[in-house]
Amino acid sequence: MFATYLLMHYWAPVFALNYYFTVQAIRLWRQRDRRLRPLIVPVMFCLLGMLLIVTVTCRIGAEDGPLSAQAQRASLLARLEHQAGKHVVLVKYGPERFGNLEWAYNKADIDQAKIVWAHDMDRKGNCKLVDYFKGRVIWSLNIERDDVPVKFNPFPRDLCP
Repeated sequence: MFATYLLMHYWAPVFALNYYFTVQAIRLWRQRDRRLRPLIVPVMFCLLGMLLIVTVTCRIGAEDGPLSAQAQRASLLARLEHQAGKHVVLVKYGPERFGNLEWAYNKADIDQAKIVWAHDMDRKGNCKLVDYFKGRVIWSLNIERDDVPVKFNPFPRDLCP
């Protein structure tokens, strides 16, 4: 539950109800207290503006930076795009990783893609993948945590007979 608590898209139904009840409260408040009627709309716009500023500021700080998962994946992808040949990247996640950002996703036509991302499996599964993609360079990518640099090394082909 903790992981879903932090992902804001799960809160969408609650926010819709929140806006409904807020609008109803403002409507009833305006009917009961006529002296506050001119203040309600400007105060609500100020509060919404402050909420927008706080949301944008927190979002930018959380996802931007050289160690963010998006930045590291984009950098690695650009590096592999400029290298000759086709590649397979075996992604292995560490136990301390938060887990809401996925690294292993591909283009629609995987067999024709220059770079294929796959999850690191057991030895037998990795060897099947290496055998299937014989003409490609195989890489091993270890992601211990989301806030540290990833470890990117060639996959040891000697593990597969």
